[in-house]
Amino acid sequence: MDFCIGLKDKDENQLLKEMEYQTRRNIKKTIEIGVKVEDLSIEETNRFYKLFQMAEEKHGFHFMNEDYFKRMQEIYKDKAMLKIACINLNEYQDKLKIQLLKIENEMMTVNRALNENPNSKKINQN
Repeated sequence: MDFCIGLKDKDENQLLKEMEYQTRRNIKKTIEIGVKVEDLSIEETNRFYKLFQMAEEKHGFHFMNEDYFKRMQEIYKDKAMLKIACINLNEYQDKLKIQLLKIENEMMTVNRALNENPNSKKINQN
């Protein structure tokens, strides 16, 4: 199993094709639900660390305390970054509502066609 993929002269689709199925699926899902990555300042280290602690508890490991992450940012300055992945649930909910409306409209169109041609085996859709 390869963990490295060369990036040179490859577009997004080529890169995705070279990835494992589950990796491709996860990437597409994060795009679909609108995951955004934020850079955190040193003042926001606690925000990062709270989530990090949850991961430690969930997966049964312990790495370093919050002060460690602050020290690394102080030592390495702009060479160190804390990032956090976020989902705006209101935006995602709005997106799902729009998708639901489209599906409901498609269902109404199909139901109308079925009512007009109840014995039809195939309904012609655009």
